[in-house]
Amino acid sequence: MQNKICEVCGDVFTPKPQVGKRQRTCGKTECKRELHNRSQRKWMERNPDYYKGRYPYVKEWLKAHPDYQRNYRARIKENSHKNGEFDICRKAWLTCAYGTPQDELTICEDSVLNKLKQVIDIQDKLISRISTNKRNLDQLTALIYKTSYPIDNTASYVP
Repeated sequence: MQNKICEVCGDVFTPKPQVGKRQRTCGKTECKRELHNRSQRKWMERNPDYYKGRYPYVKEWLKAHPDYQRNYRARIKENSHKNGEFDICRKAWLTCAYGTPQDELTICEDSVLNKLKQVIDIQDKLISRISTNKRNLDQLTALIYKTSYPIDNTASYVP
């Protein structure tokens, strides 16, 4: 693919194949942010009245739903740790995908491994409970039919 010149800083860069001709900046955070700000300014110049007259409507709606913002903020705060884990994994994936050091991926791997360990712990607890319930059921069956426990040594529960 042919090299291009960044619209913001003027550096020469090779566009990513996924974006191709549409890529306008070199990929530096500052350049992407500046291009985004320029686009926002242009949009606001083309649509100057977009936000005008909206506040009375919003104010009326908030008056009809007094606890909405408080509940929304509490819900966001409650789930912020989940969003953070997702963002860490996403950033690590993007970092790896765009050719920077793969050390960033270990953050995501650690997060995934911790979740996997939690799932395995839960699975172990469930298997233990199932085995205990099976033994209790065998004992009850032995009492009902007045046979000796265990009923069948060969039939043991294996998940």
